Amino acid sequence: MDPLPLASVAPTPEQVRRATEEVLGRTEFRPGAGSADLVLDAIRRALASVGAWALSHPVGAWLLILVLVLILIALLLHIGWTFYRVVFRTGNIQTKRGGAARSSWEILEGAARDWGSALVKAKDALARGDERRAVWIGHRVLLGLLDERGALEFAAWKTNADYLAECPSSQPVSRTLGELTRVYDDVVYGHRRVDPGAIGSLLDRVGQTRTEAAS
Repeated sequence: MDPLPLASVAPTPEQVRRATEEVLGRTEFRPGAGSADLVLDAIRRALASVGAWALSHPVGAWLLILVLVLILIALLLHIGWTFYRVVFRTGNIQTKRGGAARSSWEILEGAARDWGSALVKAKDALARGDERRAVWIGHRVLLGLLDERGALEFAAWKTNADYLAECPSSQPVSRTLGELTRVYDDVVYGHRRVDPGAIGSLLDRVGQTRTEAAS
C-alpha cells in the first residue's frame, strides 16, 4: 500500500488559525493581563470552588457561615470597645484631671458623702475593733482619690488585682495602694487579724494623700 502524500495530512490554514486563536485566548496571552487580573481570576475560581463545596455539603456550609458570623460579631464588639476606650474613657480621664470628680457615694456606697468624713468613720470603726469596716472604707477612699487623679478608673466589677495593674508605678501613692490592698485581702477576704496599728498607719497615709490632692 502506497503511503499517503504529506500534503494530505498537513493541517489546513483554517485549522492553524483556530489553534492559534485558542492558544492566544489563554489568560497568560491576553493583552494587558497583569497581577491584578490573575488575582481576580484566582478569587473567582476559589469562590466557585467554595460554592460547589457548599452545594455538596450543606450542613458544613451552614456551620461555616455560623463561625464567620460569630467572628464578625466579635470583631464588631472589639471595634466598639476600642472606640469607647479611645473616645469616651480618655475624655472622662481628662475631665477628671480638669477637676470634675466622681460622686463620693458611687464609690463609698452610702458610707459617707465625702472623703474626709469617710476617713473619720474608718478610724471610728478601727477604734471599735471593726478592722474589716475600717479597711473597706479606707480602701474605697484611696480608690476614689486615684480615680479623681486619673491614675485608675473605679468600677464595681474590677478586682483589686485590676487596680494594682492599672495604677502606674510612677504614682507616689502606688506603694500605699499595694500595702492597703494586701491588708484588704487579709482582713476583708481572708478574715485574718492584722495589727490595728498598721491599719491606722495606712489610714493616715490615705488621709495624707487626700490632703495633697486638695492642696
